[in-house]
Amino acid sequence: MSRSEELEIQRSFSPNWKVLEQLRTRFLSENFSPKSYWDSTEVLNQYDYTFAQRIGWKWDAVLSELQETRCFEDLQSATLIDWGCGTGIATRKFLDLVGHRFVNKIILLDKSQLACRFAQESILKKYPEIEIETNLSKSKLEKRILLVSHVLNELSPAAEKELLSLIETTVLVIWLEPGTPASSSKLIEYRERFRKSFSVLAPCPHQEVCGLLKEKNSANWCHFFAAPPSQIFRDSFWSEFSKRLQIDLRALPTSFLVIGKSPQKNTGTKRLIGRARHYKGYSLVLACSLAGVLEEKLLKRDSKQIIDIIDKNRFATWLP
Repeated sequence: MSRSEELEIQRSFSPNWKVLEQLRTRFLSENFSPKSYWDSTEVLNQYDYTFAQRIGWKWDAVLSELQETRCFEDLQSATLIDWGCGTGIATRKFLDLVGHRFVNKIILLDKSQLACRFAQESILKKYPEIEIETNLSKSKLEKRILLVSHVLNELSPAAEKELLSLIETTVLVIWLEPGTPASSSKLIEYRERFRKSFSVLAPCPHQEVCGLLKEKNSANWCHFFAAPPSQIFRDSFWSEFSKRLQIDLRALPTSFLVIGKSPQKNTGTKRLIGRARHYKGYSLVLACSLAGVLEEKLLKRDSKQIIDIIDKNRFATWLP
């Protein structure tokens, strides 16, 4: 489904602001709760038309980058596992952008069976031929692609142990979280845990120890900004959504980690972290490279082309 089609459907949506405000409060809380907030179809529906769309735009950015680096070319006939699936937005984006030809079965996992059913129905509306299960198959699966999205503040110790064990059996893991310092720190922890048994495919341009772990970089964190569809800035619903829930529609920060069994295929050597800071005559950028995470000064008279690219806030900006 194209972004314009998504927004067309959005126009028929009737928001329940009380439900959306309650969800917003829950998402902002960093306290773990074992209770699922997916307690009704109404809550799932309200979430799917709003917060899930914003997460979906992050998936657009990450999956588009991975397509450019040909991460999926050796993964035909894989089983796609959506862990903590919610309304299934991650799976739907994967099928829409990457293509269902890579997938012969989908497994939806969530502590709420109501959410699993909602996600299953949403996926089957567009892809009725795909086999979907809501529990892990007991038989060994040779090719597993694992999608994980915005689960860190919901992970109990037992669930974390289960998830990390599942990662060991997959060939590709794509994990997205909010672009906060806490999320970044946790994903870096997982990166260091798995980097010797997996290739780090994104966002890093190298396989070595993360440069942000050095004390001099303690004030920085690994995050990037996805681009929302331009149409939402002319859409009355999204304008009201922004005002009522105090959400900046322009900002879609995300921290993410992609690891796999195939070799890294990044072509760049240095990647922009976060956003550049622009001053008169120059810009300061934080760059990740094999040499570490370093702040670089780009003079406008010498680096006009790369500064122009940075100004466009492209999700994956590779520096010379």
